[in-house]
Amino acid sequence: MRSLDAGRWRTVVVPLSSSVLLVTAACSDQQGTPKAAASHAAPSASRINTAVCDDAVVPASRPPAKLSREGQESVGSGSIWFIAPRTDSWSDMLETRGTESRGKFPLWVDQNALPQVSVEGIHGTAGTGRAHLAPTSEGIPGPLPMSVELPGPGCWQVTVKGDRNTARILLNAA
Repeated sequence: MRSLDAGRWRTVVVPLSSSVLLVTAACSDQQGTPKAAASHAAPSASRINTAVCDDAVVPASRPPAKLSREGQESVGSGSIWFIAPRTDSWSDMLETRGTESRGKFPLWVDQNALPQVSVEGIHGTAGTGRAHLAPTSEGIPGPLPMSVELPGPGCWQVTVKGDRNTARILLNAA
């Protein structure tokens, strides 16, 4: 737990597993309870509320046969699939430097054309990120490596649109 005291206001940061609770209260000169109740602070800049930005990896019950045979879990439908990491959340795949984050999120594409990708801030996160597709020498259909760059912290939705289907994941960037 961290406490910041600026004059007569005290801010306490309480870590809660993968979230942070930020409480601010006015303090009196007297010992005892604060003069004001806790304020309704905006989500912490270091982590968005996970209830709003649920980045949990929830694999499909019926993944593509090729991925299933290889023992890989996936998220998506039809011809577009994210190959699921072996972690609990998609955000575990992010590497943060300063305010920017980036990560690699492989896709499985079962169509002949490259899909369209968008990276947009949601749930109070403003802006857009970038995605870079890097087809392998095998081409597609097949595996399609993708890197994602996020300009800052917040909740980011990565959407991949194919000819007939769409796959989405959320990234909770610190």
